[in-house]
Amino acid sequence: MDLFQVVVIGILALASFTVLAGFVLMLIGSARRQPARRAKVRIAPGWYPDAQDESLLRYFDGRVPTRQTSRREMS
Repeated sequence: MDLFQVVVIGILALASFTVLAGFVLMLIGSARRQPARRAKVRIAPGWYPDAQDESLLRYFDGRVPTRQTSRREMS
């Protein structure tokens, strides 16, 4: 084996080790990371356009849409 082949093999071995070490560090870092907390978006209670009928408003109680509806004034 001549010097050129030894240098190429050395460079390839170093590059392979660097990539492998990067993957290991990435896995370790992701295992330590805490999951992101999602901010809960709250919708205020009130009258909103009905999803099924554009001519109606439906009351939303802050958690779920209720059965209460009202005619929407079209202007």
